[in-house]
Amino acid sequence: MALTFDSLYDNYTDHTSDTTAANVTIGKARINDTYKELLAMHDWYFAEKTATFTPTASDYKYDLPYDFGRMVAVTVKVGDAYYSLTEAASHDEWQRIQMYRDTSTSDYPTHYHITGDELQIYPVPSSTAATATGTMYYIKRVVDMQYDDYTTGTITLTNASTTVTGSGTTFTAAMVGRFIKGNLDARWYELSAFTSTTVMTLKKAFQGTTGSSLAYTIGEVPIIPEDYHNLLWYLPVATYWMMKKETNQSGYYQSLYERGKKEFFNAYSKRSRTQILNPASGGYRRPIPTAYGANRWDEPTISWGENEEFWGGS
Repeated sequence: MALTFDSLYDNYTDHTSDTTAANVTIGKARINDTYKELLAMHDWYFAEKTATFTPTASDYKYDLPYDFGRMVAVTVKVGDAYYSLTEAASHDEWQRIQMYRDTSTSDYPTHYHITGDELQIYPVPSSTAATATGTMYYIKRVVDMQYDDYTTGTITLTNASTTVTGSGTTFTAAMVGRFIKGNLDARWYELSAFTSTTVMTLKKAFQGTTGSSLAYTIGEVPIIPEDYHNLLWYLPVATYWMMKKETNQSGYYQSLYERGKKEFFNAYSKRSRTQILNPASGGYRRPIPTAYGANRWDEPTISWGENEEFWGGS
């Protein structure tokens, strides 16, 4: 079951049996610390985003997205062809690559480098092509969760529609990016746009049964898979009881956290084995995109488990 930030710190206070304002504040901070620790473990697919830029003549610098965390890959599409740029990992390497930047231009870039809050590409684009589009694949930076659940009024949801219509509600633009759930439906839907205090838009169409005058919840939902949301309060509770020198209780919650974290990593750290199809089963060889860890099919740099096969079934 998915847990909102409100539910997470409710679990924290329930399992510490301490509802004081000071403990709630500490619990919220530790939940966010645990959240960031888990996200920092790996380049999780669910934390990936893309942003586009338009290569422009004589311009080799482009702003990074506001929520940029770290780059996974950069591609440029010219006409119908895609070009995957190679990262210059150090400043010295970048300086060597662009030694002739002022005299070397091309519409087919080969390298990129992150400097401050800019993406820089090389060679410098020689023209502004209408068919050229650059794409950044990056891991987004996650900010601290902070909002309580919002449940004022009722809503109407319509099957196959993205419109949420409220009655007695005071929706705000700050709710964009949070999730909403009608209390008769198990699914959470991301809010993608604010129209008015009574109208908002879902990122994906509502799949449940049309209903009106529905009780509902809008909350901040962590981006990690919902089966592992409990990890976010297990560790803070373990820390609480450790500070109280209650080693048995602390150890219990610590073990829940460590076991769950291991299961989480094993379940979500690898992409599908069927990224490369087995020719013997009627499939074909297809390169793993550079963005996902390899340059060509016969030179993978993705880590495969000892008992996993490189060829996936069809």
